Amino acid sequence: MFGLSLTLMLSLSGISQDPRLEKIIPVWTGRNGYEEYVRAAQLLSAPQVTELNRYVRYRETGKWDEETTKPEAPPGTDPETLLDVYRIQAKALEPALKLIRQGNTKPVFYPNPSRTILTLYPELAPLKWMMRDLQRYAYVGFSEGKGAEGTQAILDTFSFGDRIECGPMLHSNVAQSIRDFARASFLNRLGQMSLYDLQKIRSWADYQAKQPVRMIEGARQEAREVSASYYYFLNHPEELAAFGGNKEALVQAVSKLTESHKAEVYRLAFQRLEAPWLAIADRLSKPESQWLGDIDTSRYLEGSGTSSPLSPGDGVWGMAILKAFNALAYSIDPGEVVKEVAKDRVKTRLLGIYASVGIFRWQQNRLPESLEEVFGKEPTESLSGSRYTYERLPDGKFRVFCQINGLGEVHFEPEEKGDTEAE
Repeated sequence: MFGLSLTLMLSLSGISQDPRLEKIIPVWTGRNGYEEYVRAAQLLSAPQVTELNRYVRYRETGKWDEETTKPEAPPGTDPETLLDVYRIQAKALEPALKLIRQGNTKPVFYPNPSRTILTLYPELAPLKWMMRDLQRYAYVGFSEGKGAEGTQAILDTFSFGDRIECGPMLHSNVAQSIRDFARASFLNRLGQMSLYDLQKIRSWADYQAKQPVRMIEGARQEAREVSASYYYFLNHPEELAAFGGNKEALVQAVSKLTESHKAEVYRLAFQRLEAPWLAIADRLSKPESQWLGDIDTSRYLEGSGTSSPLSPGDGVWGMAILKAFNALAYSIDPGEVVKEVAKDRVKTRLLGIYASVGIFRWQQNRLPESLEEVFGKEPTESLSGSRYTYERLPDGKFRVFCQINGLGEVHFEPEEKGDTEAE
């Protein structure tokens, strides 16, 4: 079980993942929303769906991979405009969207099956790709005068982005990307939303900003997986041949490790990779006002600073340590991870502020002069006590952001905008 290493090294690829998807859920219970997410990923990985996605991208860009056949419209369809293409995709998306919505209503937890190189998180790639499809789905709803459907698709994306953050680090990375897609859709449709829909968005944001950070458990699980990967390494050293090296020599070296050697390898390599995640979980468990600042991981290390009793000339343990570092050599700065979580939390509160300003505009038929006019007083960011900055823009839009020591300017505009406009 290579928790940290393969999560980061293999990440999300475009390789067909159907066989691996069958192995994600050891036992189907009907009580875990992650099961619906995996079923949605299975639907999204079907050849006809991936071929439709190729056609959509071709119609958007006019380009395709010329090593493959030119994408064609689905049989029996003849879409003229890009909006027609999006309508086709929206219809095809409905079965997977139904599963996502069902999953969002249940407790969601990662089933944590026994994984190998071939079965690691294959469901996350199609689920992340689906977010761009959901943006098109929302676009179709607003274009056809069905704003409630479009808003619900955006809310589904926000909820899914929150609930999919139920496993190790890669789940959090994907979740933040999904929420960025949802923010882009919200900003692009803000002026088209009804008063009721804006109130729904605000209620979701206000509720979500008060919930415990899911990264806390994710960091703890990442630490557990680093520890578990050590024992997987000892029992399956042949799999490290995927990273290069002499397979036979590695297997022989690991088989000769004594118990004291094993403990030292853990202290020198694996424990140092586990400690930052424990530090992250500890920091995020504190009040938000204490999140930012340097993080010392030394207290999570046993025997820190002691010299190794193993001889550097011992090729057996030396090879084992070298292979351990080669497989798991990914250093993280826990302070930087906490900063990203903090920014995401601020953006959730900004979502509520944007919705509140939109509500004010609906009720007063104008933009407010200040946030004090909306809230009765100038709101402050609980992470630092800083005030939000509100700017009216020339095109009838507005912008809200917050300057926070240690984070800089935190704004609502997503890094990965990705929203689609039909021609």
